Amino acid sequence: MIRLKPMSIHQLKELIKGKKVICFGTGLQGQRVAMYFYIWGLEDNLIAYADNNRSKVGGSVSYQGKDIPIISAEDILNYDPDKIFILITSIYYEQIYEGLNNILSGVDIQVASLDETSDVELESSTYLAPSKENDNPIIPKIIHYAWFGGNKPESITRNIENWKKLCPDYEFIEWNESNYDIKKNKYMYQAYQKQIWGFVPDYLRLDVLYKYGGIYLDTDIELIKKPDQLLFQKCFGCIDGSLTMNLGSGFGSVPNMDIIRKLRDYYDDCKFVRQDGSVDKTSCGTHSLKVLIKYGIEINNKFQNVDGMNIYPMIFQGKNQHSGKVKVTDKTFWIHHGNMSWFKCLFK
Repeated sequence: MIRLKPMSIHQLKELIKGKKVICFGTGLQGQRVAMYFYIWGLEDNLIAYADNNRSKVGGSVSYQGKDIPIISAEDILNYDPDKIFILITSIYYEQIYEGLNNILSGVDIQVASLDETSDVELESSTYLAPSKENDNPIIPKIIHYAWFGGNKPESITRNIENWKKLCPDYEFIEWNESNYDIKKNKYMYQAYQKQIWGFVPDYLRLDVLYKYGGIYLDTDIELIKKPDQLLFQKCFGCIDGSLTMNLGSGFGSVPNMDIIRKLRDYYDDCKFVRQDGSVDKTSCGTHSLKVLIKYGIEINNKFQNVDGMNIYPMIFQGKNQHSGKVKVTDKTFWIHHGNMSWFKCLFK
Protein backbone atom coordinates (compact mmCIF):
# COMPACT_ATOMS: atom_id res chain seq x y z
CA MET A 1 0.00 0.00 0.00
CA ILE A 2 1.23 3.48 -0.83
CA ARG A 3 -0.10 6.11 1.58
CA LEU A 4 -0.08 9.37 -0.31
CA LYS A 5 0.85 12.71 1.19
CA PRO A 6 -2.25 14.78 2.07
CA MET A 7 -3.30 16.79 -0.97
CA SER A 8 -5.55 19.68 -2.00
CA ILE A 9 -8.91 19.25 -3.72
CA HIS A 10 -7.30 20.23 -7.03
CA GLN A 11 -4.55 17.63 -6.62
CA LEU A 12 -7.11 15.00 -5.62
CA LYS A 13 -9.24 15.69 -8.71
CA GLU A 14 -6.19 15.47 -10.99
CA LEU A 15 -5.24 12.12 -9.47
CA ILE A 16 -8.78 10.75 -9.81
CA LYS A 17 -8.90 11.67 -13.51
CA GLY A 18 -6.36 8.98 -14.31
CA LYS A 19 -7.66 6.26 -11.99
CA LYS A 20 -10.60 4.06 -11.15
CA VAL A 21 -11.61 4.88 -7.59
CA ILE A 22 -12.77 2.73 -4.70
CA CYS A 23 -14.16 4.82 -1.84
CA PHE A 24 -13.55 3.20 1.54
CA GLY A 25 -16.51 3.83 3.83
CA THR A 26 -20.23 3.77 3.04
CA GLY A 27 -21.37 6.05 5.85
CA LEU A 28 -22.79 9.55 5.57
CA GLN A 29 -19.65 11.10 4.14
CA GLY A 30 -18.95 8.19 1.82
CA GLN A 31 -22.38 8.37 0.24
CA ARG A 32 -22.13 12.16 -0.13
CA VAL A 33 -18.83 11.78 -1.99
CA ALA A 34 -20.72 10.23 -4.93
CA MET A 35 -22.25 13.70 -5.35
CA TYR A 36 -18.77 15.26 -5.37
CA PHE A 37 -17.68 12.95 -8.19
CA TYR A 38 -20.80 13.98 -10.12
CA ILE A 39 -20.10 17.68 -9.59
CA TRP A 40 -16.50 17.17 -10.72
CA GLY A 41 -17.69 15.33 -13.85
CA LEU A 42 -15.86 12.20 -12.69
CA GLU A 43 -18.80 9.96 -11.78
CA ASP A 44 -17.60 7.21 -14.13
CA ASN A 45 -14.30 7.01 -12.24
CA LEU A 46 -16.06 5.86 -9.05
CA ILE A 47 -16.40 2.11 -9.56
CA ALA A 48 -16.93 0.68 -6.05
CA TYR A 49 -17.19 1.24 -2.33
CA ALA A 50 -15.37 -0.87 0.24
CA ASP A 51 -16.50 -1.36 3.82
CA ASN A 52 -15.40 -3.35 6.86
CA ASN A 53 -19.04 -4.01 7.78
CA ARG A 54 -19.67 -7.45 6.31
CA SER A 55 -23.44 -6.92 6.37
CA LYS A 56 -23.06 -4.16 3.76
CA VAL A 57 -20.86 -6.16 1.37
CA GLY A 58 -22.83 -7.24 -1.69
CA GLY A 59 -25.11 -4.23 -1.48
CA SER A 60 -24.71 -0.96 -3.32
CA VAL A 61 -24.72 2.82 -3.02
CA SER A 62 -27.14 4.43 -5.48
CA TYR A 63 -26.75 7.85 -7.06
CA GLN A 64 -28.09 9.33 -10.31
CA GLY A 65 -29.55 5.98 -11.31
CA LYS A 66 -26.23 4.18 -10.89
CA ASP A 67 -25.77 1.35 -8.36
CA ILE A 68 -22.18 1.35 -7.13
CA PRO A 69 -21.26 -2.04 -5.62
CA ILE A 70 -19.99 -2.45 -2.06
CA ILE A 71 -17.05 -4.83 -1.70
CA SER A 72 -14.91 -6.06 1.18
CA ALA A 73 -11.40 -4.77 1.85
CA GLU A 74 -10.02 -8.12 0.72
CA ASP A 75 -11.87 -7.82 -2.61
CA ILE A 76 -9.64 -4.87 -3.50
CA LEU A 77 -6.92 -7.42 -4.26
CA ASN A 78 -8.94 -8.50 -7.31
CA TYR A 79 -8.30 -5.16 -9.04
CA ASP A 80 -5.29 -4.06 -11.08
CA PRO A 81 -3.22 -2.00 -8.59
CA ASP A 82 -1.86 0.24 -11.37
CA LYS A 83 -5.35 1.42 -12.28
CA ILE A 84 -6.91 1.71 -8.81
CA PHE A 85 -6.90 4.51 -6.25
CA ILE A 86 -8.51 4.15 -2.81
CA LEU A 87 -10.10 7.25 -1.25
CA ILE A 88 -10.89 6.82 2.43
CA THR A 89 -14.10 8.70 3.24
CA SER A 90 -14.49 7.63 6.88
CA ILE A 91 -13.44 9.85 9.79
CA TYR A 92 -11.64 6.79 11.17
CA TYR A 93 -9.05 6.99 8.44
CA GLU A 94 -6.03 6.13 10.61
CA GLN A 95 -7.55 2.78 11.60
CA ILE A 96 -8.46 2.11 7.96
CA TYR A 97 -4.94 2.97 6.81
CA GLU A 98 -3.63 0.44 9.33
CA GLY A 99 -6.03 -2.27 8.21
CA LEU A 100 -5.34 -1.68 4.52
CA ASN A 101 -1.60 -1.74 5.14
CA ASN A 102 -1.98 -5.29 6.43
CA ILE A 103 -4.33 -6.46 3.66
CA LEU A 104 -2.44 -4.74 0.84
CA SER A 105 1.06 -5.53 2.09
CA GLY A 106 3.40 -5.61 -0.90
CA VAL A 107 0.71 -4.26 -3.27
CA ASP A 108 1.38 -0.82 -4.76
CA ILE A 109 -2.12 0.66 -4.55
CA GLN A 110 -2.31 4.39 -3.81
CA VAL A 111 -4.46 5.40 -0.83
CA ALA A 112 -5.47 8.82 0.51
CA SER A 113 -8.00 10.25 2.97
CA LEU A 114 -10.63 12.88 2.20
CA ASP A 115 -10.40 14.28 5.73
CA GLU A 116 -6.68 14.87 5.26
CA THR A 117 -7.58 16.80 2.10
CA SER A 118 -9.92 18.87 4.28
CA ASP A 119 -6.99 19.67 6.58
CA VAL A 120 -4.90 20.81 3.61
CA GLU A 121 -7.78 22.97 2.40
CA LEU A 122 -8.26 24.56 5.83
CA GLU A 123 -4.57 25.39 6.06
CA SER A 124 -4.59 27.23 2.70
CA SER A 125 -8.14 28.59 2.94
CA THR A 126 -8.74 32.29 2.40
CA TYR A 127 -10.95 34.86 0.64
CA LEU A 128 -10.61 38.55 -0.14
CA ALA A 129 -13.21 40.06 2.20
CA PRO A 130 -16.88 39.69 3.17
CA SER A 131 -19.06 40.59 0.21
CA LYS A 132 -20.50 44.10 0.30
CA GLU A 133 -23.57 44.24 -1.93
CA ASN A 134 -25.08 47.34 -0.35
CA ASP A 135 -23.79 50.58 1.16
CA ASN A 136 -25.89 49.99 4.27
CA PRO A 137 -26.48 46.86 6.37
CA ILE A 138 -29.41 44.84 5.00
CA ILE A 139 -29.36 41.69 7.15
CA PRO A 140 -31.15 42.41 10.46
CA LYS A 141 -29.09 42.41 13.66
CA ILE A 142 -30.77 39.27 14.97
CA ILE A 143 -28.97 36.11 16.05
CA HIS A 144 -31.20 33.04 16.06
CA TYR A 145 -30.39 29.75 17.74
CA ALA A 146 -32.37 26.68 18.76
CA TRP A 147 -32.45 24.40 21.77
CA PHE A 148 -34.67 21.37 22.26
CA GLY A 149 -34.70 18.52 24.71
CA GLY A 150 -34.39 20.00 28.18
CA ASN A 151 -31.79 22.03 30.03
CA LYS A 152 -28.66 23.28 28.33
CA PRO A 153 -25.24 22.12 29.51
CA GLU A 154 -23.34 24.83 31.35
CA SER A 155 -20.82 25.05 28.49
CA ILE A 156 -23.60 25.94 26.02
CA THR A 157 -25.08 28.54 28.38
CA ARG A 158 -21.66 30.16 28.81
CA ASN A 159 -21.09 30.16 25.07
CA ILE A 160 -24.38 31.97 24.40
CA GLU A 161 -23.53 34.51 27.10
CA ASN A 162 -20.25 35.17 25.30
CA TRP A 163 -22.21 35.85 22.10
CA LYS A 164 -24.28 38.43 23.93
CA LYS A 165 -21.22 40.12 25.43
CA LEU A 166 -19.60 40.38 22.02
CA CYS A 167 -22.79 41.61 20.30
CA PRO A 168 -24.65 43.78 22.85
CA ASP A 169 -26.58 45.62 20.12
CA TYR A 170 -28.00 42.43 18.55
CA GLU A 171 -31.34 40.83 19.32
CA PHE A 172 -31.04 37.18 20.36
CA ILE A 173 -33.89 34.73 19.81
CA GLU A 174 -33.85 31.22 21.21
CA TRP A 175 -36.27 28.93 19.39
CA ASN A 176 -37.67 25.99 21.34
CA GLU A 177 -40.86 24.06 22.06
CA SER A 178 -42.48 27.08 23.71
CA ASN A 179 -42.31 29.51 20.79
CA TYR A 180 -42.12 27.37 17.64
CA ASP A 181 -44.63 24.91 16.20
CA ILE A 182 -42.52 21.76 15.87
CA LYS A 183 -45.41 20.04 14.07
CA LYS A 184 -45.08 22.52 11.22
CA ASN A 185 -42.87 20.13 9.29
CA LYS A 186 -43.09 16.33 9.41
CA TYR A 187 -39.34 15.73 9.18
CA MET A 188 -38.70 18.06 12.11
CA TYR A 189 -41.51 16.63 14.24
CA GLN A 190 -40.41 13.04 13.64
CA ALA A 191 -36.85 13.92 14.70
CA TYR A 192 -38.28 15.60 17.81
CA GLN A 193 -40.41 12.56 18.66
CA LYS A 194 -37.34 10.34 18.33
CA GLN A 195 -35.42 12.78 20.57
CA ILE A 196 -32.58 12.96 18.06
CA TRP A 197 -32.10 16.63 18.78
CA GLY A 198 -29.36 17.42 16.27
CA PHE A 199 -31.81 17.05 13.37
CA VAL A 200 -34.69 19.05 14.84
CA PRO A 201 -33.41 22.53 13.84
CA ASP A 202 -32.71 21.62 10.20
CA TYR A 203 -36.07 22.93 8.98
CA LEU A 204 -36.57 25.54 11.70
CA ARG A 205 -33.45 27.57 11.05
CA LEU A 206 -34.38 28.02 7.40
CA ASP A 207 -37.96 28.85 8.27
CA VAL A 208 -37.13 31.57 10.81
CA LEU A 209 -34.47 33.17 8.61
CA TYR A 210 -36.83 33.22 5.67
CA LYS A 211 -39.45 34.99 7.80
CA TYR A 212 -37.35 37.31 9.96
CA GLY A 213 -33.87 37.44 8.42
CA GLY A 214 -30.77 37.61 10.58
CA ILE A 215 -27.98 35.17 11.41
CA TYR A 216 -28.42 31.60 12.62
CA LEU A 217 -25.77 29.95 14.81
CA ASP A 218 -25.64 26.41 16.16
CA THR A 219 -25.03 26.52 19.90
CA ASP A 220 -21.58 24.91 19.55
CA ILE A 221 -20.29 27.86 17.52
CA GLU A 222 -17.69 30.03 19.25
CA LEU A 223 -18.05 33.60 18.04
CA ILE A 224 -14.64 35.16 17.37
CA LYS A 225 -15.70 38.67 16.36
CA LYS A 226 -18.81 40.70 15.76
CA PRO A 227 -20.49 39.79 12.49
CA ASP A 228 -21.21 43.41 11.51
CA GLN A 229 -19.21 43.09 8.27
CA LEU A 230 -21.50 40.27 7.14
CA LEU A 231 -24.66 42.37 7.17
CA PHE A 232 -24.08 44.12 3.81
CA GLN A 233 -24.99 41.08 1.67
CA LYS A 234 -28.29 39.36 0.99
CA CYS A 235 -27.34 35.84 2.01
CA PHE A 236 -24.28 33.87 3.11
CA GLY A 237 -23.17 30.45 4.31
CA CYS A 238 -19.86 28.64 4.69
CA ILE A 239 -17.96 25.41 4.06
CA ASP A 240 -17.15 22.98 6.88
CA GLY A 241 -14.88 19.95 7.16
CA SER A 242 -17.10 17.99 4.79
CA LEU A 243 -15.96 20.36 1.99
CA THR A 244 -19.50 21.51 1.30
CA MET A 245 -21.83 24.16 2.72
CA ASN A 246 -23.23 23.34 6.16
CA LEU A 247 -26.06 25.50 7.51
CA GLY A 248 -25.22 24.27 11.02
CA SER A 249 -21.89 26.08 10.68
CA GLY A 250 -23.78 29.37 10.60
CA PHE A 251 -25.52 31.36 7.88
CA GLY A 252 -27.36 34.62 7.40
CA SER A 253 -29.97 36.19 5.17
CA VAL A 254 -32.34 39.04 4.56
CA PRO A 255 -36.02 38.07 4.97
CA ASN A 256 -37.78 36.38 2.04
CA MET A 257 -34.58 35.23 0.34
CA ASP A 258 -35.47 32.82 -2.45
CA ILE A 259 -32.60 30.35 -1.97
CA ILE A 260 -33.51 30.07 1.72
CA ARG A 261 -37.08 29.24 0.71
CA LYS A 262 -35.84 26.57 -1.71
CA LEU A 263 -33.61 25.00 0.93
CA ARG A 264 -36.50 25.07 3.42
CA ASP A 265 -39.18 23.74 1.10
CA TYR A 266 -36.98 20.80 0.15
CA TYR A 267 -37.84 19.39 3.59
CA ASP A 268 -41.55 19.31 2.73
CA ASP A 269 -40.91 16.02 0.91
CA CYS A 270 -38.53 14.55 3.51
CA LYS A 271 -39.34 12.05 6.23
CA PHE A 272 -37.02 11.43 9.15
CA VAL A 273 -38.67 8.09 9.91
CA ARG A 274 -38.78 5.64 7.04
CA GLN A 275 -41.67 3.26 6.37
CA ASP A 276 -39.78 0.40 8.04
CA GLY A 277 -39.38 2.47 11.22
CA SER A 278 -35.69 3.22 10.77
CA VAL A 279 -34.52 6.83 10.78
CA ASP A 280 -32.83 8.74 7.97
CA LYS A 281 -29.73 10.33 9.47
CA THR A 282 -28.59 12.03 6.28
CA SER A 283 -26.84 15.23 7.36
CA CYS A 284 -28.19 18.70 6.64
CA GLY A 285 -25.11 19.34 4.51
CA THR A 286 -26.08 16.52 2.17
CA HIS A 287 -29.70 17.66 2.06
CA SER A 288 -28.60 21.21 1.20
CA LEU A 289 -26.19 19.92 -1.44
CA LYS A 290 -29.08 18.18 -3.21
CA VAL A 291 -30.64 21.62 -3.66
CA LEU A 292 -27.49 23.62 -4.39
CA ILE A 293 -26.25 21.16 -6.99
CA LYS A 294 -29.11 22.36 -9.22
CA TYR A 295 -27.65 25.87 -9.15
CA GLY A 296 -24.03 25.04 -9.91
CA ILE A 297 -22.30 24.67 -6.55
CA GLU A 298 -18.65 23.63 -6.80
CA ILE A 299 -16.66 21.46 -4.40
CA ASN A 300 -13.49 23.54 -4.29
CA ASN A 301 -13.35 25.36 -0.91
CA LYS A 302 -13.35 28.72 -2.68
CA PHE A 303 -15.70 31.68 -2.36
CA GLN A 304 -18.67 31.26 -4.67
CA ASN A 305 -22.15 32.64 -5.18
CA VAL A 306 -24.84 30.01 -5.64
CA ASP A 307 -28.30 31.32 -6.55
CA GLY A 308 -27.76 34.46 -4.50
CA MET A 309 -26.03 32.83 -1.52
CA ASN A 310 -22.41 33.82 -0.93
CA ILE A 311 -20.61 30.69 0.26
CA TYR A 312 -17.32 31.30 2.08
CA PRO A 313 -14.44 28.81 2.34
CA MET A 314 -13.64 26.78 5.43
CA ILE A 315 -11.48 29.43 7.12
CA PHE A 316 -14.67 31.49 7.65
CA GLN A 317 -15.62 29.07 10.46
CA GLY A 318 -12.07 27.91 11.18
CA LYS A 319 -12.35 24.17 11.80
CA ASN A 320 -12.31 20.76 10.15
CA GLN A 321 -14.83 19.06 12.42
CA HIS A 322 -13.77 15.59 11.27
CA SER A 323 -10.10 15.84 12.22
CA GLY A 324 -10.36 18.52 14.90
CA LYS A 325 -7.88 20.82 13.15
CA VAL A 326 -8.47 24.52 13.93
CA LYS A 327 -7.05 27.56 12.18
CA VAL A 328 -8.02 31.15 12.92
CA THR A 329 -7.05 34.16 10.80
CA ASP A 330 -8.49 37.62 10.22
CA LYS A 331 -10.92 35.91 7.81
CA THR A 332 -12.43 33.78 10.61
CA PHE A 333 -15.71 35.00 12.13
CA TRP A 334 -16.42 32.00 14.32
CA ILE A 335 -15.38 28.43 15.03
CA HIS A 336 -17.94 25.70 14.54
CA HIS A 337 -16.66 23.19 17.07
CA GLY A 338 -19.16 20.62 15.87
CA ASN A 339 -20.19 18.40 18.78
CA MET A 340 -21.79 16.39 15.93
CA SER A 341 -24.71 15.12 18.02
CA TRP A 342 -26.40 14.15 14.74
CA PHE A 343 -23.36 12.01 13.89
CA LYS A 344 -22.71 10.45 17.29
CA CYS A 345 -26.26 9.12 17.39
CA LEU A 346 -25.26 6.71 14.62
CA PHE A 347 -23.07 4.80 17.05
CA LYS A 348 -25.44 4.51 20.01
